[in-house]
Amino acid sequence: MNIWFAAAIPAQSRGGVAVSMMSLAQGCRNAGHRVRTVFGAGAHPVNYIAFALKLGLKVAAAGPDRPDVVVARSTDGLFAALAARLLRLRTRVVLHNHGWEPLVYEVERRLPSRVVSSPTTWRARLVRFPLLWCTRLAAHAVMSGTVHETRWLKRRYPRRAGAYVYVPNGVGCGDQPEWLKTGRFPDRFLAVANHTWKKNLEHVRAVTARLRAALPEASFYFVGTGPVDMTPLFDRSGLPQEAVTVVPSSPPEEMDRWYRSCPYLISASRYEGGHSFALLEAMAQGAVVFATPIFSSVEIVTDRRNGFVITGHDAGRDAATIRQALANPQALGAVRLQAYHAAVRNRWERQVRRFLRMTERIHG
Repeated sequence: MNIWFAAAIPAQSRGGVAVSMMSLAQGCRNAGHRVRTVFGAGAHPVNYIAFALKLGLKVAAAGPDRPDVVVARSTDGLFAALAARLLRLRTRVVLHNHGWEPLVYEVERRLPSRVVSSPTTWRARLVRFPLLWCTRLAAHAVMSGTVHETRWLKRRYPRRAGAYVYVPNGVGCGDQPEWLKTGRFPDRFLAVANHTWKKNLEHVRAVTARLRAALPEASFYFVGTGPVDMTPLFDRSGLPQEAVTVVPSSPPEEMDRWYRSCPYLISASRYEGGHSFALLEAMAQGAVVFATPIFSSVEIVTDRRNGFVITGHDAGRDAATIRQALANPQALGAVRLQAYHAAVRNRWERQVRRFLRMTERIHG
C-alpha cells in the first residue's frame, strides 16, 4: 500500500503531530508499505489553506504514484478528500485529529478567562471550524487519539459513527526500564510542559515549591518550556536556583535522558489532544507519574495502580499526594512495574497494527 502522511507543519517540527505521524510512518515502512511524508518547507509557519490546496493538487496529479491512503492533520486533507470523491479516485483520505478543535474550545470556555493564554480566535471559529466540519464529511475516516474523543464524535455526529476510529499515540519500550533495574530513587521530579493554558505549568511550579519545602534535597527539571523566561516564576516561589533546571526545548530523540534521570513525572495538563507522549515515555522507564484526571491521561493512568491522579488546581493537596506516595517505597515498586506494563500495552507496534487494520478496511 502507498501511504502519505501530510500536515501543514514545518519540516523541522518535532512537536506531537510530527512525532505521531513519523512514528506511524516508520511502523508502516517496517511492515513493507511505501510511505511518504508531506510537510511544509523549512522551519517557518505554514499557511494551512495553501497547504491543503497544494496537497489536493498533488493527489489529483499523482498518476501511477497516487497514494492509496492519505493521512492528513485537521483541515489539511480537505481538498485531497474532495478530489478523491469528485474524481472517483481510489485514494482514501483519513482525517488525523488528535485534539478535535471544537472540543478543545468547549474545554477552554469552561475555564476562567484569566488562565486561558492564547484563546481560540474568532477567525478560527469563523473559518477553521467550518473547514474542519467539511473535512470530516469529505474524509473517508476520522482518526482520534483518545477513546473519549472518538466517543464524543460518535455522539455529536452519529450518522457517520462507523467512520470514527481510535488510533492512539504509542511508545517505544525496551526490555530494561531504568527504574525497574535500580534500587536508588533520587528526589528528582520532571515536568514536560510549556506556557499554555493546556499544560498548566504554573500549577506544577506551585506544587514543586511545596515539595521543596518538605524535601530539601529535591531537584526539579522543567523541559520543553519554550523561550519564556521562567526566572520570575521561581523567584516568587522561593525555589533556590540550584534546585531548578530549565530546558526550553529538547528534540524527541533526546528526551529519553530525562526519563532515565528522573524517577518521577508531574503532569498538570488541563487538556491533551491524545495520550501524552511524556506520560507514556516516563512509564516506559518505570517512572512514577502524577497526572490530572483529564480523559486522555486517565485512559492510561489508573490511580494508585500504575500512577497517581492529582487535582491540577490544589497545589497543597497535590504536593501532599506526592509526599504520601514517596513515603511508601514498597507500594511504589508495584506502581513502577504496572506503569511499565501499561506502556508495553501502548507500544507503537500495537498502534501501527490498529492503523493498518483501519486503512485496509477503508481501502477495501
